Amino acid sequence: ASAAAPDFQQKVPPIKLEKFTGNMLEWRSFWSQFQVLYQNSPKLNKLIALRQHLRGKALDAINGLIMVESSYDKAVEILVDRFGEPERQVELIYAQFARLSAPSNNPTSLRTFLDQGEFLLHSLEAAGKDVNDSALAYLVKPKLPQVVFLKMAELYGVKGQWTLTQIWDVFKKHVQALELSQFNWDLGKIDKQQPPNFGNRNRVNNGNHTSKLDPSNSSSNTGGLLTDNTGK
Repeated sequence: ASAAAPDFQQKVPPIKLEKFTGNMLEWRSFWSQFQVLYQNSPKLNKLIALRQHLRGKALDAINGLIMVESSYDKAVEILVDRFGEPERQVELIYAQFARLSAPSNNPTSLRTFLDQGEFLLHSLEAAGKDVNDSALAYLVKPKLPQVVFLKMAELYGVKGQWTLTQIWDVFKKHVQALELSQFNWDLGKIDKQQPPNFGNRNRVNNGNHTSKLDPSNSSSNTGGLLTDNTGK
């Protein structure tokens, strides 16, 4: 008889749903996960679960609803209207990009800026906005290192119309290259401080006498163990 096909579904770890506190940029991620987790639950159970996963102003928004099945749809309507409206999300994303401080030219600062920008760009795409909008490029470009634009000129020419997607991709590769360079430099420092001692791998010290490991030397019937042949 043929073996039963493995049930891969059983190996999927459960989703850990973080509490939603009212950050509009986190709404879409929260809501999509909530729907996956509770899609087959009765509406009253969904309402109970929804309240359990809300905090702060998000919970305050639906606190006045009574715990009945019909309140679930009303709760969803309130939350989507307040935290899931795409145009308001886009405005918030632009404002957050404007508030980002330009990074200094070191891998840690550049990585922090890159991660913050990636989150905002993903949020912008989730809200249905084109990330290559010229107004957004106007906000982002002055914050990036000059070397990014030198590389852009090499790749796309000085007269080309550069998109923010292209610029951001070059910036990401620049950060990754700096991190790799920093990693290798740190490894070099460690090697200089603790040089490997490969020359003495097959030698041991017995007081003032040094003997080589020679498994073929079985004159003393030691089975290849190191012996002291000085007669002492």
